[in-house]
Amino acid sequence: MQRLDERIAAGRCGAGLDRMQLERCGLALRRSVQTLGGVALAALLLVILGPAYLRHGLSALRDIAQVIYVDLRGQGRSGRPDLASCTLEQMADDVAALCGLLDIGRAFILGHSAGGFVALQLAARGRASGVVAFAPAGGWETHPDVFARQREMHDALKRAAPHVDARLDRRAATRYTAVNYEHIPGELLAHQTLGAAACDAPRLLAREHEARWRIEPEQIACPVRIVWGTQDALLPWPEAAAKYRRLLPHADWIELGGVGHCPQLDVPLETAQLILGAS
Repeated sequence: MQRLDERIAAGRCGAGLDRMQLERCGLALRRSVQTLGGVALAALLLVILGPAYLRHGLSALRDIAQVIYVDLRGQGRSGRPDLASCTLEQMADDVAALCGLLDIGRAFILGHSAGGFVALQLAARGRASGVVAFAPAGGWETHPDVFARQREMHDALKRAAPHVDARLDRRAATRYTAVNYEHIPGELLAHQTLGAAACDAPRLLAREHEARWRIEPEQIACPVRIVWGTQDALLPWPEAAAKYRRLLPHADWIELGGVGHCPQLDVPLETAQLILGAS
């Protein structure tokens, strides 16, 4: 089997389909699709703010997995299409199309926050061999005030972006995302800050506020692991998980004590182990 990085580098993916056709999916490819290491597992990682956001601590996957980092449409290095097209359903369509163009029948899918919801959508479509969802959005029974909190975070990051560099205040940069921060590289936090500030978060959040956040649990046949930090400031545990706990009782539920919204930042090595253990 030809390696994904070789196929992408050659500009040919799938049955005569080229890089431009992939880019029409609304996804960043030049920098956001990368292959790390061996061929034992094709792992599709859904990210919100760009490749470096999930890469921290996941080098443990390098020797056993091919990893594709995807920026969802309207986010990170992906294009900025008409906001009307930036629905969660369309994002799932995009990733399904990308898998098809790369000749990936089913992939092991990791999603975080809204990407976790997209991962569950793809599992319900039969496109996943397994899912790990970190604090997947949409799991509340009654609408929490998560969007106001996320707007507050975006406003803070946007104010900080013009002055950000690798020497930034790590505690301020991770106020909404992590409890443990001393070990996080300043370059990574600067990248995250700039990526979040560049995203049209207010309008994207407005669309997410109106979204139905509906999954079809009876259609999910693959193993699912859901991981939640008990000190998540953006999607508070357990309130923001109540619906998923009811609909997905047989999922492997893991609570991370003393961890915030982004376990991959908070406890990167444990995060990698949780992915490996589920795959």
